[in-house]
Amino acid sequence: MNNPTTFNIALTEAVLAIEDMKGSIEKLLRKAMSITKGHWVCTDEDDQFGAAVGAVMLHFGEDSEEFARLKWEMGNISRFSAALSTAQLGVQVDMSTVLKTHEKFTAIGLAKLWTEVK
Repeated sequence: MNNPTTFNIALTEAVLAIEDMKGSIEKLLRKAMSITKGHWVCTDEDDQFGAAVGAVMLHFGEDSEEFARLKWEMGNISRFSAALSTAQLGVQVDMSTVLKTHEKFTAIGLAKLWTEVK
């Protein structure tokens, strides 16, 4: 995270944009992402992405299945990114152990949604 203040501004704007929305998790993510993408204050793309996902996580609440599912997928994205960085240094990485499978969850496709909204 480059700047916690600008991240929080984008997060707050996304939270406000979806607070009264109903619908699928994908619909909420698309709306939140449309608010944070290309944000005028929060200019780091990773922060924009994180603010959108964070807003949806807050929308559902920490005790919800949706929160756990988003946290699981964000963890997979972080581990994958770290593995790619490590592999670029020439270190052998077993990708099958990097991405945790969880029979309870299926991936939403956060990166794909982000690409579509951008």
